[in-house]
Amino acid sequence: DYAPFEMPEGDPSFNNENKTTVFSWLNDYVDVTADKTFKASLDLTWKINKFFRYNLRTGGNLNINERKRWYGLQLYQGMNNQGLLALSDLNKNNVSVENILNYSTKLKSFATLDATVGVTYEDYNFLNKNTTGNNFTFFEMRENGLHMAGNVNNAQPIQKDYQLVSYLGRANLSIFDKYLITASLRADGSSKFAKGSRWGYFPSASLAWRMEQEEFMKNISWLSQLKIRVSYGVTGNQSIDPYSTFSMYGSNSNLYYADGSGNAQTAFTVTNLSNNSLKWEKTASWNGGVDFGLFNSRLSGTLDVYQKKTTDLLISRTLPGSAGFGSTYYNQGSMKNTGVELSLNAQIVDKKDWKWSLGASAGHYKNELTSLPNGSFITELYGGNVLSQVGTAAGVFYGYKTDGVFSTTEEADAAALYQVDETGAKTYYRAGDMKFVDGDGNHVINEKDMQVIGDPNPDLYGNIFTNVRWKNLSLDVVFNYSLGNDVYNYQRRLLEGGSRFHNQTTAMLSRWTHEGQNTDIPRT
Repeated sequence: DYAPFEMPEGDPSFNNENKTTVFSWLNDYVDVTADKTFKASLDLTWKINKFFRYNLRTGGNLNINERKRWYGLQLYQGMNNQGLLALSDLNKNNVSVENILNYSTKLKSFATLDATVGVTYEDYNFLNKNTTGNNFTFFEMRENGLHMAGNVNNAQPIQKDYQLVSYLGRANLSIFDKYLITASLRADGSSKFAKGSRWGYFPSASLAWRMEQEEFMKNISWLSQLKIRVSYGVTGNQSIDPYSTFSMYGSNSNLYYADGSGNAQTAFTVTNLSNNSLKWEKTASWNGGVDFGLFNSRLSGTLDVYQKKTTDLLISRTLPGSAGFGSTYYNQGSMKNTGVELSLNAQIVDKKDWKWSLGASAGHYKNELTSLPNGSFITELYGGNVLSQVGTAAGVFYGYKTDGVFSTTEEADAAALYQVDETGAKTYYRAGDMKFVDGDGNHVINEKDMQVIGDPNPDLYGNIFTNVRWKNLSLDVVFNYSLGNDVYNYQRRLLEGGSRFHNQTTAMLSRWTHEGQNTDIPRT
């Protein structure tokens, strides 16, 4: 975690943190985790008669994770706390139950009808308890010595529970085994939203034409399948933290109250702003596609073209300081996605014992934010900025564009770039500083010079996959690719920033150190 070096004791910067070396972590640090997982599932089918079939599927996952971390006196965390023990107890579980009733029948001699109705229930629970102990007088029990701590602090537990209930119905109609019609409707109720906003309704419909079944195409021997399809559907998104719509109370260590005897009391404050009108985010999509198979399906593939429009975006907006809260969720904004995807699969070897298939897929999409509150906002993530702005793609990186490093004092003085602090004082850039692009040409480097510096959306994405099978043994290999997109390298920010006690990469050896040096890494 920290640099494996030792400073001389006479160094003025020699403090508890700098006393920590790699040997300190080896000798006086313990990190023990006990992880217990249990999974179970049940699938029962009851054929009531020749028309009706009932299916019950249920399952659950239970995970208990107990972690103990001990920081002894050789580590600065232990030095500052007279020994530090951190315990966490994480309990996660989820249960799902599906009740499905299916009806299937023939409509005379030309059609078949398959209909399904069902009710599903999902329950998710998350509870994390954290305890710390310090001020030890006896250190030998290390991670097992919480009872030896002079001070024990039980932090407020972190709990995230939610439930989802769904009612669904679907009907499939096949006419002459050529014309396929599907319609469905589902209603989802999520406990993440407040009463009155918990339910979302999501219809869908599709049409398909199996052209290879037509009389005028049956004589084409090399054509195994040719299906044209079109569909429309609405899906929902509830990806917010549980209780985000409610006002919650939590302990605040920065507020101090006392009872009549002067004893300190725990203070509780409102931790988030309520929004009872928060509701499901919805995406309506149109899709048109072709499925084809050639040469007895030795070569097959699909081609899809789609357009999606997302409305009521679930957005976490940063609030002004006067609000008293950092951020809150809103349903604001919309986004449009259009794209195309192609997938091909070839059955190269198809013998009794040996089979080998090879395939690939490729896709391209373009998205655009079509509406937002106030037209734009910036979100800070891992030290970087993400811009959301009407007319631009989602998730673009926003920051200062650079043009190298000032090599000499003469070059820096000629550029005359400077920053202005809150008092109005100017700080000029010097040799060895990063050379930022002055977008407005006024020599002041500030937020007005920030611009879009990267786009995480790829020009092309997809995968290459293959399967080799010999009798009952099979090997699957999948390669995923993404081309033309920019990536924010958070590790480089940590390991080449030159401003923290983390180990740094050897790239820091090329940082600017003297006049006239040409490099792309600024001075530290």
